Amino acid sequence: MDRRRAVAASAVLAMALFGVGRTEVVRAQEPGTLTPVVTEARRREIMQAARALTSDTLAETVRRAEAGDVEAQVLAGIAFLDGEVVPRDVDKAASWIRAAAEQGHPIGQNMLGNLYNSGSGIPQDPVKAVEWFGKAAAQGYAQAQNNLGVAYRHGRGVAANAAEAARLFRLAAEQGNISGQVNLAFAYGRGDGVPRSQRDAAAWFRKAAEQGDPDGQIQIGLAYHQGWGVGKDKGEAERWYKKASDQGDATGSYFYGLLYLEKPAPGRTDPIGTQIAVEALQLSATRGYAVAAYVLGDLFSGRIFKYHVTEDELAACAWYVTTSSLDKQGGFDAAPPVVAEEVRKDLPKRLEKSRKDLGARLYAECERRAASWMAAHVRKKQE
Repeated sequence: MDRRRAVAASAVLAMALFGVGRTEVVRAQEPGTLTPVVTEARRREIMQAARALTSDTLAETVRRAEAGDVEAQVLAGIAFLDGEVVPRDVDKAASWIRAAAEQGHPIGQNMLGNLYNSGSGIPQDPVKAVEWFGKAAAQGYAQAQNNLGVAYRHGRGVAANAAEAARLFRLAAEQGNISGQVNLAFAYGRGDGVPRSQRDAAAWFRKAAEQGDPDGQIQIGLAYHQGWGVGKDKGEAERWYKKASDQGDATGSYFYGLLYLEKPAPGRTDPIGTQIAVEALQLSATRGYAVAAYVLGDLFSGRIFKYHVTEDELAACAWYVTTSSLDKQGGFDAAPPVVAEEVRKDLPKRLEKSRKDLGARLYAECERRAASWMAAHVRKKQE
């Protein structure tokens, strides 16, 4: 891939990311027409209480749940599902979640919908998932409104309806639900169920970003980077990419690195700027993002950005082999399909050229370096 193709690929990646919605876990009676039984603030308090459980407090929580305390049933369900306090037990989790749902608790109803959606602990049934999401959404529960919106958007368990999906995303978003805000932003970015508006998309991405959501931070960064719905401002793009990267987001680190390979400022053709770019791309690869490893291969092979990067075919080869290894661990999952497809198409050619140019002995060293780097930096995904 020459420099022009590399720039085009990064632009395609940017546009694809801007136009692909968040799919979390995905007709109630007008969900959202009632005052929420559980507000976003209360939902966060309950989730925080679940995270704060210890083995002793969980035992007391289970005793309360057995006595019919519906909120204790929710907490017990979360604890057994997460497996942080006690070994994960999906069957017990499903039992407590169903108990809370059948008592009408919206968090229990929404979680039961999630279990039906994924088939965890109970047989997978998208129609029942929609039924339970609808019950919680009808009580004004924002997370269920978002999840029901996802079901309508994808036509999973219910007939696809982009306008209904957007309506539900808005109900969730206006309550401050981050997933609803991100999904509503994507709907505006694509024109799905609402008139297409990059300005409105950027506004909702910003709301999610300001709540600390890495997806929202990356998307508002892209908006400033490309001038979508806001004026171009690479300083603002840099700020938002870095916020996402600082939270451990691999894609945020990737875009932060790419920004420093650009001109004009803050991308610079000086050694410090180049070093920032290389370190950010390495961090992204460490976090498992295969596209970053591929770009590092192109950097060290001299295919792109020849400022202050010494060509090193052995290093390039190691990054290409690392790209292949990360792919086997889902390293393209966060990349738009068009980008993953292009990299996968070109990668064998890169590897074959390295094999020919380096010869058998150095190519074996390339593979050894890649394996050593993977062992030292990338935690293998649990099955």
